[in-house]
Amino acid sequence: MKKTKADKDAKQLIRILNKPIKVESKIHGNLELRPLDFGDFKFLSKIIELNLSARDFTVKIIRRVQKNASLGEKEIRAFSDAYILMIATKLIKDRRMCIKDLPKGKITFELFKQKLVDDHRDAGKELLASFARHLSWIIDFRQNEMEDIEKAEKILKQSGYRHTVHILKIDGFRIFANLGPKTLDATMTKIWLKLTRQEEFKDELKERFQKSIMLRRRWSIIESAWEAHRRGNYLLSVPVLFTQIEGILGDALILNHMARKKDGKLFALGSDGKQIELTGISAIIDQPYFKNISRLEEVIKLLHEDKIVQERNAILHGRKTLYGRAKLSTQSLLLIYVLIREAAEFNPPIVITS
Repeated sequence: MKKTKADKDAKQLIRILNKPIKVESKIHGNLELRPLDFGDFKFLSKIIELNLSARDFTVKIIRRVQKNASLGEKEIRAFSDAYILMIATKLIKDRRMCIKDLPKGKITFELFKQKLVDDHRDAGKELLASFARHLSWIIDFRQNEMEDIEKAEKILKQSGYRHTVHILKIDGFRIFANLGPKTLDATMTKIWLKLTRQEEFKDELKERFQKSIMLRRRWSIIESAWEAHRRGNYLLSVPVLFTQIEGILGDALILNHMARKKDGKLFALGSDGKQIELTGISAIIDQPYFKNISRLEEVIKLLHEDKIVQERNAILHGRKTLYGRAKLSTQSLLLIYVLIREAAEFNPPIVITS
């Protein structure tokens, strides 16, 4: 029987879908992987619940998607960070994975985990909307969780903490979802204030700043602002934190060759070679570069729609003096925490060799 064009197209599609993801290394040999698919949904749900470190999460994913399953978790965990990251980069950037907004070059463990968790959450929402009546195990696992998440997201946005959505786990969403309406704003700030005053919070911030060659120079300033915040001296903490928010966003543009610094000023680099001075935080966050990073969407909305930029300008230019509030200091400190967590998305790629 003569083969039709449809038969040939079908075979070609099957070849594309079954094509292995090859990772070649002179030291470790060749490895073949497959992309994650719908059959891995339940597996992902379970390991996300375990709240593993980003590296351990990556190891479990690699173990899961081996074509021949020849390597155990112990063997993969013994690989160097550089080699595991090379494998993870090849996997997550395969077009069949359909992961959105990935940066160019190699990725980090944290970004690998964040992207898969986000993709899994989005897939869960779509499945609930389309197939909830037919897939009982999805209903059991996701229904209450998504209800809490959506309710908490709404409350966080109403209270001026929309930028914290991506740093919460399900237990955190449940706490905020169950807050009473009468003292919502004050209770929200009280919860975040208590968390941001803890030494553990400062230690994590410090660790994240120290990982970036460009950002680490800001740590001594951030630490001084945190000390003032912890003591309740918001008149000092707020303006200092505002300056560093603008500085970190400017650093993101420099790191990605979208801007350059000269004589203490920041200049955007246009495709035509022209340099335009970026005066103030509004000019920085309006740069097209930030529109391409989906996880910074709520940060930009906080600054613009919640009028944090206007408040920041009035304070730093001396027009507003009654700003020493716990909420503004807490919002600012959490904004820096979110930005430094997202630094994996706008740091330049690390050159990795196997």
